[in-house]
Amino acid sequence: MIRIECQTGRVVELPVADLRRADLSGYALHRAILTGKDLEGSSFAAADLRNALLDHANLRSCKFENAKMANIVLVESDLSGADMRGAHLVGAVFDGAILRNADLSGADIAFASFRRADLRGAIMGSAIRRDC
Repeated sequence: MIRIECQTGRVVELPVADLRRADLSGYALHRAILTGKDLEGSSFAAADLRNALLDHANLRSCKFENAKMANIVLVESDLSGADMRGAHLVGAVFDGAILRNADLSGADIAFASFRRADLRGAIMGSAIRRDC
């Protein structure tokens, strides 16, 4: 069992022994603090990660399809090969993040920040950006 603290003081208990390759699909992780965690290969499909802190985290090959990720902080995180198709990323902060070969098809990236982010090979053609 792993316990994740949230900025609200709430604690989420997960029935997993390791966060790598964990299936966290659909979990309510609003304002979760996951700074610097190794979550490689985990699934957050349809999870609620609004306002979560995932800065400096290993998120390589993670699945975030249709996840609620508004205002999430992903500063300097490695999201290489991540699947973010259809994710709600309004106001997300990807500053300094690695998004090589990540798929953001159909994701809502309005007001998201990608300063100094590595977007080589990222698929963003159908991403929605209303603030341009």
